[in-house]
Amino acid sequence: MDTLKVILIVVLAIMIISQFVQMKINMEQNRKLRTIVNQSNMQYQEVYKVNESLKSIRHDINKQKVVLENVKNTPIVEVITGIDILDRIIHMKREEILDRNIVFSMEAEEIPVVNLSNGELISLTGNIFDNAIEACEGLDKPSISCKIYPDSDYTLNIIVENSKNREKTLNIN
Repeated sequence: MDTLKVILIVVLAIMIISQFVQMKINMEQNRKLRTIVNQSNMQYQEVYKVNESLKSIRHDINKQKVVLENVKNTPIVEVITGIDILDRIIHMKREEILDRNIVFSMEAEEIPVVNLSNGELISLTGNIFDNAIEACEGLDKPSISCKIYPDSDYTLNIIVENSKNREKTLNIN
């Protein structure tokens, strides 16, 4: 009978040790899986950021295509600032604004020099006007006013006001 008790205790001890070892193995596997999941999440975040960046680039390239089509199809536009690309963007956005029944006013001075590429001008001014147009959606009396002028230090000032957000200013050196 004593040997039976000893055998039973040994069997129970082996079972307990076996369960403990299995628990340790499961904990290590769980830790590895958590590490893999965390790495996958970090990779997903990186891919998401790259995708958002690509969307922005595609958006800007599409704007540039539209302006370049305008250059090809419309040889001359009204001189507003003296910078052809900027004048074309203003002309195109003014038409879009008026087509949406938004009241538009514009003041501009001739700009002697701008230290921006055509792509940068298209992206910046296109986005400024697009944001103003979007802010006017659904308003009872939508309006957009724009003022463009240079400073003595060759800073290009573009001030766009709309009936929703009274002022957005962008100074470009």
